[in-house]
This record gives sequence, C-alpha cells and structure tokens, in this order.
Amino acid sequence: MNKDLAVVCLTILIGLTISGCHPSRLASWDLHGSKADYKNCLKAYPNEDSKCEGLRKLYEIDKDTVDSHTGNKTNVKIEQ
Repeated sequence: MNKDLAVVCLTILIGLTISGCHPSRLASWDLHGSKADYKNCLKAYPNEDSKCEGLRKLYEIDKDTVDSHTGNKTNVKIEQ
C-alpha cells in the first residue's frame, strides 16, 4: 500500500508541477496536514502510540521532503 501511495503522490506532484504549483509549497502543505493528523491520532490513542505509527511515518516523509526542498532542517516537535 505504501508503494501505491507513493505513486499517487508522485503523480499528483508531477501534475501540479507542470501546472505551475511549486513542489516546496505543496510539500509544506502536506507537512502541516500530516502533522495535524498525527497529533489527532496521538490525542485519540494517548497510550497506544503503535496505532499512530503509519501517520508518524507519513509525517517524517513530509518533513524530510520539506527539508530537502528548502535545504533547512525542520525543527518541529510533536507534543502529546
């Protein structure tokens, strides 16, 4: 499933890039969305971090993508 998700995301990214939307802006939007999803999951399952593992991985991927586009290290801490 992760491979399918990556293919879909890449396809969307290519389409938006061709249409003029800069990838770093898209990655930044994705980062904020995945961070919010992960935080909501942690709130819903405060003692079961394993239920949020997939969302944590997506957040990390988005964070790494933003870092690679901007050349900066994103210093974002998730608080439960």
